[in-house]
Amino acid sequence: HSVCASPNGKLHLNPTGNAGMSSAGMGDVLSGMIGAFIAQGLNADEAMLLAVYLHGAAGDALAKQNATLGMSATEVTEWARFLLNQICPQ
Repeated sequence: HSVCASPNGKLHLNPTGNAGMSSAGMGDVLSGMIGAFIAQGLNADEAMLLAVYLHGAAGDALAKQNATLGMSATEVTEWARFLLNQICPQ
C-alpha cells in the first residue's frame, strides 16, 4: 500500500498494489500515468490519486491472474488500460 501526500499536508492511504510491483519500470509507468492525467485536465492531486489507485489495481489484477513473481511494468500498463476503459467507457 502507498501513502500519497499533497502539498497542503493532506495524506491519503491507497489500498491497492502488491510486492510484485517492486520491479524495474514501475515508477516510470506511474509517473507517466500521472502526467497523462494532468494533460487530460485533472489537477495534480486528482491525477496522483487516480494514477496511484489505478496502477495498484492493475498490479493486483495481474497478480490475481498470474501471481506476483516476475511481474513486469509492461503487463501492469496493459492491465491499467483495461481497467481504465472499464471505469470510463467511451
